Amino acid sequence: MTRAARTAVLILAGALAPAAGANTGPVLSPYLVMPAAGVPAPGVVVGVEPGVWDDAPTGFEITWQRCAAGTLTCTTIDGATGREYRPVAADTGMTLRAVVRPLGTGASPAATATSPVVAAGSPAAGTSTGGAGGGAGDGPAVSGIGGPVAAGLPSRLRLRVGALAELRGTLVAAGGGTLPGEALELRDPAGLVTSTGVTGADGAFRVAARFTRPGDWVVSGDGWRSTVQVDLRPAVLVTAATRTVRAPGIVRVAGTVRPAVSRKLVQLQYLDPGRGWRLWRQATTGRGGRFTIARLLRPNPLAPRFTLRVRVAVPADVGWPYAPATTRPVAVRVR
Repeated sequence: MTRAARTAVLILAGALAPAAGANTGPVLSPYLVMPAAGVPAPGVVVGVEPGVWDDAPTGFEITWQRCAAGTLTCTTIDGATGREYRPVAADTGMTLRAVVRPLGTGASPAATATSPVVAAGSPAAGTSTGGAGGGAGDGPAVSGIGGPVAAGLPSRLRLRVGALAELRGTLVAAGGGTLPGEALELRDPAGLVTSTGVTGADGAFRVAARFTRPGDWVVSGDGWRSTVQVDLRPAVLVTAATRTVRAPGIVRVAGTVRPAVSRKLVQLQYLDPGRGWRLWRQATTGRGGRFTIARLLRPNPLAPRFTLRVRVAVPADVGWPYAPATTRPVAVRVR
């Protein structure tokens, strides 16, 4: 390696470190995941997603609390830890929340919003949700037995984080025929209403939302509910890349990841003919989700001139609830 190339590698490696004083709070706050009925009840599991945090947590410490309804007067529930909690009789009439502390970051704990009031006994029957398997457009999502059905809804959607998308369907009565003028709402996995609508004269409806939380989104109305499983991928944007290099030389790719978190692992991959995409170098994002990855390209006497194809991958790791994502390949001409 020449002295100039070695110096360039050191300078670029230094640029990978996140800036001091970066925000260490949650980029996506922790949130509860309600049971299918939408209301917690004794014996029915309530879950929590720990959110997305800066500085790459090594894990999460989670404790559960019960709160007086309509207040934030909460007490910790003895022995209730982990990502799931099964309410007991003592929780009836109270609300629940989880407190999440990311490990290895120095960040302060964050609490979820409180749940609906814990109902007495089991949730009402006849509120089973549609299946989560298959791809977008795979048949209707089915609501309660004997009740209306939201036909035409996809059972699963795959979107980019923050994408504005629309769900469409037709509300069909149990005995046949459509149901016009019926009010409906769309709730995210935390149970928050993100959109409302009314079926048209032909029973058709559409509800739009910006999708930021992966998991089960629920479209529901009077006596019916249907579930759409939403898989989200991060958005990865390449803002600068080496297009031509003479070996030995530096191949460099810069860009941003959304959601914008610091110390998120990113990978520089190259296409190995006959063997597929292979890891070339790893780095972490800095403030604002920005990254720069560089790798020294050594000369190859057997192939002094060729086109190298590289891309940036964002893998799944601890505290990252999104599916893996990659950029489009970037062609680098080696001469």
